[in-house]
Amino acid sequence: MRRIRNKVRVALIVLILSTLTIGGIAFSAETELFSLARPATIAVNSSFLSPLDELFGDIAIGRGVFISGNTVVRADPGTSICIESETNLQDNILFLALRNLPSPQATRCGRVGDTGISSSTGEKVSIAHQAKIENSYLGNFTFIGFRAYLNNVVLEDGAFVLHGARLTNVKIGKNRLVPIGSVITTQAQADALPLKTDENSEFQTEVLEVNEEFAENYSELYDNAGFDAVVGASVAPRTSWNPKPVNRL
Repeated sequence: MRRIRNKVRVALIVLILSTLTIGGIAFSAETELFSLARPATIAVNSSFLSPLDELFGDIAIGRGVFISGNTVVRADPGTSICIESETNLQDNILFLALRNLPSPQATRCGRVGDTGISSSTGEKVSIAHQAKIENSYLGNFTFIGFRAYLNNVVLEDGAFVLHGARLTNVKIGKNRLVPIGSVITTQAQADALPLKTDENSEFQTEVLEVNEEFAENYSELYDNAGFDAVVGASVAPRTSWNPKPVNRL
């Protein structure tokens, strides 16, 4: 019996020693498998990043940022992404820094990586559902509508891009309006765009206010109720327009 107990002890010691931890990654000497598990980044820096998002590479975010579900934020190796404070990325967005495509020199990042390529936003930027942003710089208080596409674009402060617009290799001036479905591929087209209206600015402010509350209150919901509360069909967060959400579905 003593011999059996000793064998059990030895087996346990061998099992423990066979699993090493290298820089937070579990390594099994027996199977030669590495665990890629990392703690989820969800409620951080007074911001909320949905656990349904996919985040890759050198990414930095400010305070009060809201990134909704099923959005991809990807910085290729040698590139970087910066998302400044009080900015929101809504559902199903692609926000990319791609190493093999041109990129503006303008950036909000303190560093741009080995390639000098980045995608970045200023403060108070709204990017609506299913938009795609590649290697672009979005100035303060800019708006990008549903299913818009930007590649190698600079939006100066206050620019307003409406739904389905496609912009490539251009700079959109301060407070300029890009109409629905426009295709802007030359600087002459960009320079001819009209100014946005006061109503456009009011709409931008309203969108920002809603998403600032989401950043705060989804974080609170996650801290109080955990992962399941912020994925799938779940309880709504407390907001100014919904101060007493239902406790059960």
